[in-house]
Amino acid sequence: MAATLTGLAPGSRLHEGVWEWPGPVPARDVRLDGRGLVLLPTFHHPAGPLLQDTPGHPAVLTYPAGPGLPPTAGGTDVSAESLAAVLGRTRLDALRLLADPHTTTSLARALQVSNATASSHAAAQRSAGMATTTRAGCSVTHQRTALGTLVAGAWP
Repeated sequence: MAATLTGLAPGSRLHEGVWEWPGPVPARDVRLDGRGLVLLPTFHHPAGPLLQDTPGHPAVLTYPAGPGLPPTAGGTDVSAESLAAVLGRTRLDALRLLADPHTTTSLARALQVSNATASSHAAAQRSAGMATTTRAGCSVTHQRTALGTLVAGAWP
């Protein structure tokens, strides 16, 4: 247990049931006393571990789980071709286009597909959290989310 905790929070140590953290004066001691510890890996805070120690609740240690999003094999960037192989060429093109708001009709025209096909692509991306859809009367507008932008990478 001590090796795991000190590995996740370098500079800390487990000594006689007390997890000691280095830091500004005074140093921080965490006494779990049976409260439990939640280990929460994250790609969103790669700078170092964060500890939430609220009395009466399990302590929560958020620690870097990798170099950042998106995780890539071998540390190389994902190419457009490999992303298209997963999403499909038309769906990747739709994701690129949704950097700006598009109605279903304008998306269909830009992709050179039917309105039903464009709507299906937008619905799939919406269900994956990569796009949002806003309805105003009879009009529907689709736009890429932050996740969609992250997946699309450097493409506009």
